[in-house]
Amino acid sequence: MKLGICCNFSWPHIGGSESVIQSIAESLVFDMGYEVTIFTFSEKVETHDFNLHRVPCLKGKGFIKQINQMDHVMVYSDSFWEWETIVSNIDRIKPKVTIVLVGMYNMFSNEHIYDMFRGDIHRYNVVTHSADKSYETCLSDDIPVMIIPNGVDLDEFREDRVDFRKKYGIKENHIILNVANFFYGKGQEEIPLVCDELDRRFVGTIENWAVVSISSSIQYPYEKRFIQKYKSLIKPYNNYFLRNIPREDVVAAFKESDVFLFTSKKEVSPLVILEAEAAGLPWISADVGDIMNRKGGEVIGIDKVDERGYKVFTPSSIKCYAKSVERILTIREWRDQLREEGQKGIEERDWKNIVPMYHEVFNG
Repeated sequence: MKLGICCNFSWPHIGGSESVIQSIAESLVFDMGYEVTIFTFSEKVETHDFNLHRVPCLKGKGFIKQINQMDHVMVYSDSFWEWETIVSNIDRIKPKVTIVLVGMYNMFSNEHIYDMFRGDIHRYNVVTHSADKSYETCLSDDIPVMIIPNGVDLDEFREDRVDFRKKYGIKENHIILNVANFFYGKGQEEIPLVCDELDRRFVGTIENWAVVSISSSIQYPYEKRFIQKYKSLIKPYNNYFLRNIPREDVVAAFKESDVFLFTSKKEVSPLVILEAEAAGLPWISADVGDIMNRKGGEVIGIDKVDERGYKVFTPSSIKCYAKSVERILTIREWRDQLREEGQKGIEERDWKNIVPMYHEVFNG
């Protein structure tokens, strides 16, 4: 099958969505014999690796011509910049289209696009990563929808290729890890506030800790501003600011850290939480996306949200984060229990068990 995957950004641009797309594409090509073309706005020239191609995405009529060469098309997120082109020209598009909603934020804000989409729903397969608001909306509007959760490559978490502490000169006893790119809503600015609370309330209780922040460069105009703010606030504390490091080093960081501090304010099915579980790393997160259904960490309930649906952190929620960090780092039995809970059922989330679900959708 010739499958087209449509996305705004793709590998080697690194983020959760890009990693998901790359994992799905590679498995379909190398395990199932697909020919996959990723149409992306982050590529300027075509690249080819066996039957996995990355092609600069065109717009309008040019884009329609591109995808009409495919047997099937998967659009990753309705925030894809040519999604309206697909919906408003569906009669001119030859292959059937699978849309992975990833929150359906675009169509929640643009009812006219949603109305067109719903009116021609027989032309689409609809997938979500969890039973989120988009899933519930589909059910209430009689739109057939299937949940396909995110996956993880367990093999890479079983290998010990890198001594992370030694490579990056980390001497502190405890590592508080955050892995997230600097993008609106990822909440890194809350991490120094948690550190402030730890410093005030638990001085002497938690000995010799450091924050490790891992991120990748992205094509986002406000990235530098967010980075500068974070670095200024975290400066008083032991911290390691790591950018664009090899994937095997990121995996090693998950495996050698003591707690994963996730401060994202809006999510669907965060891949990094799944990676923490695969690494046996206890996590702390606000109640975003499908977090309430995940195991292996502590959930901080935050009721207040802004007009765009992002969680609003308060002094109370910061204190809760700090208490959770202190509890996980100082109570070994609790840390071991969370680690064990996160590992339960992890085999089911291996990509080798997830990607066949996509294959069924594409051939159904």
